[in-house]
Amino acid sequence: MKSKSVFLIVVLGFLIPFHVATAQNTKVELPTKFKANRVFVTPVTASGDTLRFYTDSGGGTNIIWPSTVQRLGLATRKHPMPPDTTATVATLPPFKQTASIPHPPASTALGTTLVVSPGPWWLIEGSDGFLGSPWFSTRTWEFDYPGESLSLLRNFDTANRLDEHTVTLGFQTNPNGEKTMYFPRITISVDGDSIDMLFDTGATLIPQRHTAEALGKNDTSPIGVSFIADSIFQQWKSEHPDWTVIQNAEQQTGLPIIKVPEIGIAGYEVGPVWFTKRPNRNFVRRMSRWIDKTIYGAVGSSAFQYFRIIIDYPEEKAVFYRE
Repeated sequence: MKSKSVFLIVVLGFLIPFHVATAQNTKVELPTKFKANRVFVTPVTASGDTLRFYTDSGGGTNIIWPSTVQRLGLATRKHPMPPDTTATVATLPPFKQTASIPHPPASTALGTTLVVSPGPWWLIEGSDGFLGSPWFSTRTWEFDYPGESLSLLRNFDTANRLDEHTVTLGFQTNPNGEKTMYFPRITISVDGDSIDMLFDTGATLIPQRHTAEALGKNDTSPIGVSFIADSIFQQWKSEHPDWTVIQNAEQQTGLPIIKVPEIGIAGYEVGPVWFTKRPNRNFVRRMSRWIDKTIYGAVGSSAFQYFRIIIDYPEEKAVFYRE
């Protein structure tokens, strides 16, 4: 959940052939660009066109911009969507084996396709689409923030890990125990209090000029952050008047941000971590409907920047490493 639109369509697809070995514990580093701790994958089509997709574990669907569809000459079709609407969809083109990414896994009615739709203005510029939680949904990934890489892992064993830096993730499931949504929940601690949060690699702030300057940035381009519900924001502000707060920090909302000196996550204490305030309803009433418990925010790359993280969706676990 974030300031951009929350996409409710869940698109899942399939894994096209690309350069992954079949040996145990294999790791394939994807073509990736990090910008202000925001993660983009940059596959190259078989015809030599480099694409750029923003990746977001807290996003609800996979999207390709109409301009990209037109530029690549991709075929589109209408796909029925419940209860009584349709979506225009397209399939990603073949990629070069040396610069490939997986297609979405084929687990839902939309299969291999992405929704053809305009994105938020701050995503469209310089990108071709958006890969959300369905893209991550059935696989194991390594986000290496210090090393600025995103990799797909095969046969990495998290099932039997019990160490303090391995955490269990929460997912919404049906009565049969099958995932109905792919939004991971993770627990952090701040000032001795445990807080359930969305695991959100895509949480983004578009800073005002004074915010960018305070954060040591030369421009107002988007940056990775975390989000916190207003009620907890006010608690932190009241109990810790020494914590830095930047008012009117965000361009599109005018909401403030707060610098938390230290948070606890997966057995580590790290900081500082910047959080942008969000209305309670964004998480408590809305996003919580698609997660197994009520959440009060989203922990993102302002915290993840300190780690290499392996997130195993099938085993519902995450392993944190701090070099």
